[in-house]
Amino acid sequence: MSIVKLIQNFRSHEAILRFPNEHFYGGDLIPRAPSQDINAYLGSSYLPNKKFPIVFHAMFGKDDQEASSPSFFNIDEVIQVKLYVGQLKEDRTFRTRLFFLFITL
Repeated sequence: MSIVKLIQNFRSHEAILRFPNEHFYGGDLIPRAPSQDINAYLGSSYLPNKKFPIVFHAMFGKDDQEASSPSFFNIDEVIQVKLYVGQLKEDRTFRTRLFFLFITL
């Protein structure tokens, strides 16, 4: 059995990768996401900070699981994401390219 440490990330903004890179990867994690993707919404009215293309939204919901699946899901999170996607799709100022990261604590 071989173990491979993946060190190139092509999907996440560098700000999201900073914590795991410092605490789990020893600085080896390399952000490679195209800037046109991760910065596509800079300046959007939906961003609390127009120069930082990430929104943090606290959710308190219930994790559910289908009997035939080992995976969990949270309907409240899904509804919130759907609202964000709907708002972004309506704003024709920006081309919609969406990437999501869910962290459940």
